[in-house]
Amino acid sequence: MAQTERVFLVGQGAHFPPFRYTNQDLAPYFNCSDKTAVKYASATGVESRYSVVDLADGRRQKVRNETLASEAARVALENAGIDPNDVDHVFTASSMFDFLLPSTSVRVLKLLGIAEASTFDTYGGCAQFMSSVHMAARLIRSGQARIVVVTGSEVITSFARQFRYPSDAFIFGDAGGAWVLTNEPVPSRQPVFELHETESSTFSEFDGAPTEVIVQPITGWKEPFDLYQTDDAVDERMASLTPESGHEYRWTHDTKLARKLAPLCMREGFDRVRKGSTANAGVIVPHQGTKPVLKATAEEMPDNWQIIDNLAQRGNLSTACVPVAMYEHLDKVADAPEVVCTTVGVGVTYAAARLTPHVD
Repeated sequence: MAQTERVFLVGQGAHFPPFRYTNQDLAPYFNCSDKTAVKYASATGVESRYSVVDLADGRRQKVRNETLASEAARVALENAGIDPNDVDHVFTASSMFDFLLPSTSVRVLKLLGIAEASTFDTYGGCAQFMSSVHMAARLIRSGQARIVVVTGSEVITSFARQFRYPSDAFIFGDAGGAWVLTNEPVPSRQPVFELHETESSTFSEFDGAPTEVIVQPITGWKEPFDLYQTDDAVDERMASLTPESGHEYRWTHDTKLARKLAPLCMREGFDRVRKGSTANAGVIVPHQGTKPVLKATAEEMPDNWQIIDNLAQRGNLSTACVPVAMYEHLDKVADAPEVVCTTVGVGVTYAAARLTPHVD
């Protein structure tokens, strides 16, 4: 594709739900001892996380996915000094939406007060935020858009009862992150970056086997939802499920495959977006999977590259990992000669982008 327009990251934002839990806070709800909770922290690297679920009030979800996305986008737009009604396109990425219909992007549009814009939802795992950035950049480069908002938002903790093993409940957290991309730099409260190469691709197999790290069926347990009056119908077979029942009705997570694939895929994304780059040092903002994944990713990357890590106090935020980690570490990325955001998701999809600080 001929690239005519330049692409700039002019605004970033993040938003967290009001509930924050340590591993010890979660332990009683998953029949775990404090000792086991500490063990999970050591194994995963996650010590606490924000959640949309109010454990003290009937273990009910109190915050919607689109609220996290829209509030993060609002912060990003304010930082960029851009009126929401100047936005051409809105992309929302998530692993777990609250509703199949209508789309989350449509609701984000309404919550931001945007009268009209194109909307897109990307769904299917942790890489979808960066995959959306890839698509948004292509729209801008082709002249089909001037200003695009991309969000990644998660309510994964509301699905915790569907997890097959308690350890998964101690990995994930909830949050929203957002970027504002434009075809020209604007006066911003934040450092402005130029996006250069972007990449998004999917491997269907690895060593001859399907690359399905996590499988999440639509049917299944979810925490009661406070914000809408609903009559939940749960399949009776859920009550008799065991770990050997297969994954037809319940979430499965192949952690061994994740530890093997994630570093390789993130290095692949890193290499693809850096073709032609002369920088021999910089900052990498990777998917914040687990401590073993981050450790293996750091070992996979070349020397002189700093890895951004906010896993311990945020957990794995899936699609929101990269925008939240970069937003919370702007002091580290602002002066870097080059920034590479690289991520990987179930499926297995990887996506990446190379950025440099914009100098007037």
